[in-house]
Amino acid sequence: MNAISKIKQTGLKYSVAILFNRFVPEWLFRMRRFVVYRMDPPKPDHSETKPANPNDSVSINRCTGESEITAVEYLTYFRRSYSTGNSIAYGAKRNDQLAAGMWAATDCFDENELGVRVLLNPKQTWLFAARVDKEFRRQGLYSKLLNFVMSDMLQQGFADQLVSVNPDNIGSNRIHQRLSRETVGYVLAIRFLKTTFCWTWGEIAKDATISWNSTANPIGIRFESSE
Repeated sequence: MNAISKIKQTGLKYSVAILFNRFVPEWLFRMRRFVVYRMDPPKPDHSETKPANPNDSVSINRCTGESEITAVEYLTYFRRSYSTGNSIAYGAKRNDQLAAGMWAATDCFDENELGVRVLLNPKQTWLFAARVDKEFRRQGLYSKLLNFVMSDMLQQGFADQLVSVNPDNIGSNRIHQRLSRETVGYVLAIRFLKTTFCWTWGEIAKDATISWNSTANPIGIRFESSE
């Protein structure tokens, strides 16, 4: 995909933000605005693991072995040490090659670069760090993976499934909005050095607006239950 096509898919604002983050170090400054969707999970039948046709050998599973989890870590750029919460890894393989990965958090999830901590109730899960390898993009693989993850987490008792998306990322926003039940609200977080400012709208509550040392005391955000 050339640069112009990528900008059309993701949006100019999002592309500029990605470029900005490449030049400005994470320890100095980060700003992110995101919309939180409450997803509409399918029935837990794992039908998404079945190939669409005999030539499409896609397999999706919840990772249990250390080698599988580590492979998803490297594909998605997420490390379990980044967050204090419990994180579950999922992987999608095409022709026995890891093609996509995604994570689901329970209890809590740390947005370390922002100094924000997502706090979850026992029925909630936070879906994050999804990535499809470049070789396998634009093949419908992400939708299959997302539906599998939502179905599997529902089967484990997590009926209230949440995901955050940068609203300027046109492609990602479109697919998550289509598979969502409702929009929960919006979050704007700005961190300069160790100081974080956070504002929320909609059905999202925050512990504070300012944390002068968000490394040690991240700002907690919570979501009203769907029940």
